[in-house]
Amino acid sequence: MNGGALSAMEEVDDIAGRSEGRHLEFKRGAAWKTLRCTLTRTIMAMSNLRYGGRIMIGVEEGPDKTAVLVGMSKAESNGYNLDDIMSFVNEYAEPPIGIAMRKAARSERHFVILDVREFRDVPIVCKRDGKRSCSDHLRRGSIYHRPSHRTESTDRFEPADMRELVQLAATKQHRRMHRQCARLYGMPGADLGGAPDARYDREDGGP
Repeated sequence: MNGGALSAMEEVDDIAGRSEGRHLEFKRGAAWKTLRCTLTRTIMAMSNLRYGGRIMIGVEEGPDKTAVLVGMSKAESNGYNLDDIMSFVNEYAEPPIGIAMRKAARSERHFVILDVREFRDVPIVCKRDGKRSCSDHLRRGSIYHRPSHRTESTDRFEPADMRELVQLAATKQHRRMHRQCARLYGMPGADLGGAPDARYDREDGGP
């Protein structure tokens, strides 16, 4: 994990030549309103992964499937506001998703980084159908995820991926019950942590 030691621009530089994975997605540089439907789907899918994921906006795939740092305009970058993103995404996500955002720029090329936290207690479900331009991307009742063998956000599960999600949710519920019992009876472990912040595994495509 790169952690907080690198600046936002250094994190962008760090993915040059790397490929997408379950925990890392590239999006072409475009305005928030242009990408918000596909971004919302990707954010929900990444939140259903252990350790969440990272979306790099202003980065495209080259012919060899590795990152090309194209960037976007300053006007497009300025249109990305975390409050607006959280509000839009959580119109569809149930329960709400935690997101962090950073921006970077170099030589008039601007980038946006979205860090998506894994779900806290129960998996994220799409709670309504997408409106207008989002109708092809968001469907009520869908659980989106990132398959272990493909770099996409989908609501179709292979058995292994479904087992992985169920196991993660069960582990979180076990920890929650442990904390509740610990607080109730004064047992050790009352401060046992819940869902971690977004963390990534390089071997599985993370930054």
